[in-house]
Amino acid sequence: MNRYRMFIGALLAWTSLAACAGTLQDSAKAVSSVQPISPPREFADAAFRWRQEARELRRLADRHDAEIRVLSQSRALLDQKLVERRRVLVQQLRAAAEQAEQRAEEAQEQVPHGMVQ
Repeated sequence: MNRYRMFIGALLAWTSLAACAGTLQDSAKAVSSVQPISPPREFADAAFRWRQEARELRRLADRHDAEIRVLSQSRALLDQKLVERRRVLVQQLRAAAEQAEQRAEEAQEQVPHGMVQ
């Protein structure tokens, strides 16, 4: 039982560090920095990249949601401050995903109708 707790604690710590190390910062930069693009193919490529970014942000949010559920179920691992920080992070990730999806839609609107992508 004690090994199980240590394993879960180490797993949560590792995933937190790995997930937060660069992805959120890189995502925030990507969402906030829009570069002007003109040819239709570049708009299509940009829409594809924004959608990929949105999917990755949603995956991260889902992963943190799962970790929150695990933390909430285990009294030994329950840390209210950590859970609250994770909830805020999940909200931020979902907001960033929504922004990326909006950027993808804006770029997609610039692609001529019927263009093969």
